[in-house]
Amino acid sequence: MMANFNDLEPYRALWKAALHQKLVDATSDHPKQDLEGQRAKKQALQDINGNTRNFRFVCVCAGMDSDFVREAFMGGRIDPALLRAGTDHKAKEATT
Repeated sequence: MMANFNDLEPYRALWKAALHQKLVDATSDHPKQDLEGQRAKKQALQDINGNTRNFRFVCVCAGMDSDFVREAFMGGRIDPALLRAGTDHKAKEATT
């Protein structure tokens, strides 16, 4: 029996959320960031800049090309404000 690709969409959405969070963590610059936030930023930067297996896996599962995402990040073509706006929007939806 072959899998229906539509059945994979919930999983892909989950991995897209994981990739989004990694990018949010990597671009965070809050001066009073707690220790957990500092660790998350450090790990995200190591994953993206180092093109780690973990980063590539998350990208593949999200349906994204890891080289494209990494180059966009490294080239400054990913807007941190837009990333956080997406996070804030999702947080508001969860509380309503």
